[in-house]
This record gives sequence, structure tokens and C-alpha cells, in this order.
Amino acid sequence: MTVDHDGFDAEMRKQKERARHAAAVETGDWVLVRDGEPQFVGYDKTEVETHILRYRKVKQKNKSFFQIVLSMSPFYAEMGG
Repeated sequence: MTVDHDGFDAEMRKQKERARHAAAVETGDWVLVRDGEPQFVGYDKTEVETHILRYRKVKQKNKSFFQIVLSMSPFYAEMGG
């Protein structure tokens, strides 16, 4: 059995490029809805009435979704929680 190492390496480079392209994320600019900074209220509340401060559209792998920033939230904004 023989192995075409050069051919394998060339195809591997092509696949890596396709994977990078498929994982590419496009984010739009933030759209401001209200002025203000988000406030974490999770130590005192598990529910809160809130407002959207800003949002943006995100595209990844031919799918679109929105990211939002709320005025108050019982959830940590970053690093899990």
C-alpha cells in the first residue's frame, strides 16, 4: 500500500480552510435602544422586569440570531453563571 502524502496534505489544507470559513462569525454593529448600563441583580432577585438596551445581529454558518443587552438581569453576562 502506498500513501500520497502530498495529496493528503493538500486536501487537509482545503478542509481546514472550509472549516474556518464555515465557523466564521459576522457581527453587526450594536443598535442602541435605550441609554444606560446593564445591572446585575442576581444576588437579590431571580426574576426582574427589564428593557432591551441594545442589540446586534450575528450570522454564523448561514444562520442568523440576535444578541441583546438588558437593563437588568439575574444572569451573569460573561463567564457562565
